[in-house]
Amino acid sequence: MVRTGSQRSGSRAPRTVTESERSVPNKA
Repeated sequence: MVRTGSQRSGSRAPRTVTESERSVPNKA
């Protein structure tokens, strides 16, 4: 949860966050 929030807050690459969440639905 902390990693997702950090990446989303940075808004550096929203595409990467989506792919990461899909790759690891367990953490989402």
